[in-house]
Amino acid sequence: MTLEELATMTQDGNGALKLGQLKRQQPPAGGLSDAELYQRARAAANWLRGYAHCLADQGRISEADFAALWSEINRLIETESPKRSETLDDLATQSSLVAMHLARLRGKQPKWEVLDTPEAERAQVFYVMQRESQAALSAYIDALVDFQLLELGDAERLQSEVLELGD
Repeated sequence: MTLEELATMTQDGNGALKLGQLKRQQPPAGGLSDAELYQRARAAANWLRGYAHCLADQGRISEADFAALWSEINRLIETESPKRSETLDDLATQSSLVAMHLARLRGKQPKWEVLDTPEAERAQVFYVMQRESQAALSAYIDALVDFQLLELGDAERLQSEVLELGD
């Protein structure tokens, strides 16, 4: 059994959609980054695995077909992982949240008049904001490694840059 055959077994057409996501096809609106396409592909792989598992449990597909489908899904996910070397600025272009935290670590002050913070407290408040940004960027980089979107060596380099900016 092929993944295409599995996709046709769904009654609502969800299988074809998930197969397209697994193969990292851009949605009609387009504009997704490689990382976003990969995340969608991982979610689609989990959905397809679950669907195949359900069919196997019900006896609608054989154990051999189930094993072949599982292997094919894993092959598609593992061989097309978009791991690549990144800089902090590259990450900032992909995420406005990362951009905000990076700007804060580089010394960009918030709009104090909007925050209604007394002048005497601003230095301490900004220090806390920078520590929070440092923690957020560190967590973001760790998540990229956890989802296998960033090599460990690149993550260690980026973590060092974040620590240096925070000093």
